[in-house]
Amino acid sequence: MTKFLNQDGEISIYVYNKKSLIREFFDDHIRETTVNMSFSDCMKFSKDMALLGKSLSKLKNKITITNDIHVLGIKSGTYDVQRFIYWHFLKCSGILLII
Repeated sequence: MTKFLNQDGEISIYVYNKKSLIREFFDDHIRETTVNMSFSDCMKFSKDMALLGKSLSKLKNKITITNDIHVLGIKSGTYDVQRFIYWHFLKCSGILLII
């Protein structure tokens, strides 16, 4: 990846610790579906997911999980709604990067 950077360019890499089972299922499904899409359809899907994330972020609401849900890998606590969905169910960050 570094061969595409300018001399003073920077690169950032995000490594997942461990995704939840449901999030992994959704990610696998999305990869299997989008790999067969045209470029324009895939870009539209990406934009739609970013808009979903942005809409969820605008809620500015929290959700409180009172007990651990071990089967789903969800720990008790208070979460921002968008982050909770992002971490446990579906990648929707509100950010779309086009390279």
